[in-house]
Amino acid sequence: MNRYTFSTQMGKAYYCNSIPGFIADQSTDIVGRLIRHAFDINKEQANAWENQIAELQRRLEECGMKGDIIFEYDIVRLGKRIDVILLIRHMVFSLEFKNGKDIFTAQDAQQAEDYAIDIKNFHKELEDLYVCPILIATDAAKYAKAQSKGCYPDKQVHLQRENIETLIPKITEISLLYGDDGEIDFEKWFNSPYYPTPTIIAVAVEAYSSHNLSQIAQSEAGQENINLCESKIYDIIEYAKENKKKCICFVTGVPGAGKTLVGLDVVAKSLDNDTDSLSVYLSGNGPLVEVLREALKKALKPRIKNVKIYGDGRENLRERHLISQNQKSFSISILKQRSML
Repeated sequence: MNRYTFSTQMGKAYYCNSIPGFIADQSTDIVGRLIRHAFDINKEQANAWENQIAELQRRLEECGMKGDIIFEYDIVRLGKRIDVILLIRHMVFSLEFKNGKDIFTAQDAQQAEDYAIDIKNFHKELEDLYVCPILIATDAAKYAKAQSKGCYPDKQVHLQRENIETLIPKITEISLLYGDDGEIDFEKWFNSPYYPTPTIIAVAVEAYSSHNLSQIAQSEAGQENINLCESKIYDIIEYAKENKKKCICFVTGVPGAGKTLVGLDVVAKSLDNDTDSLSVYLSGNGPLVEVLREALKKALKPRIKNVKIYGDGRENLRERHLISQNQKSFSISILKQRSML
């Protein structure tokens, strides 16, 4: 019998239960629930679920493991789902299954780690818990290289690569290393707030409307760290002005941590703070620029004078603060007033 319900966040996962409850459920019933939730399902995915469920039921029962299990957990910011999450010994295991695969690829490893990074950074109830991402290539030989069982300062354990035979022993080993006997309040964990940063469209509209993004800043770094970052950038801007220097700042962070928000906030606040210090925000993402341009036009007709769109021509950019954004980071260049081709 299912121990938990989706009373507050229906659809956040396709199935969840205590591990003993999961073992007791009929595998065909579980597969049926997963299929009913899925928007688009094919025979290959249904077979993959059947294999996962059968293997996990048998192996979890054999080792007598206690805790909770979740299938297809929604990652809000990425629009993806984690195959399986296990809550065991007061820590979280994020499992990415590659059914039938006999090799561990770099792409699959990156996917498994990205999912864990995302929930670690934006899932409120995970702030103080250890998280371990595991990539399972079900038919692969045991991973030949030595695997670090260390963890990062934020309590994310290094990625583990396992096959179906080595999976449960590795979970047991990691849980004994980092877990404890404390219990996770499942309902609180499952229904936890999830705080990714807002979309660039929402950020840009808010930035040019109010010149203040503090009300929409929801990020892993938190508004305090965003403010500290912006304060440092303003210090560098002032240093460059006073000493007639050129400076460049590189702002990095996990996806969604607030890099774009910082860049747009610096641009927006400069519109009010200093009429002799204009800024321009650049992006090499053509489709994004088109969407952003239209959103700003619709939302900001009375203030559109503050928004300049530079095309593919050889316009002169005379703004002193140049914000350049890409997928991984953005840079802020503080320039002397001069023409740039």
